[in-house]
Amino acid sequence: MAEPKITPLARRLAEENGIDWRRLQGTGPEGTIVERDILA
Repeated sequence: MAEPKITPLARRLAEENGIDWRRLQGTGPEGTIVERDILA
């Protein structure tokens, strides 16, 4: 299974906050994980 797409800003925010972004459902274009997904 491929990793979900994530923007560079969202990746940095997730890593800084100890969030496992690989388990998130993205709300950006084509399911991309974006800043609002990390901050939600």
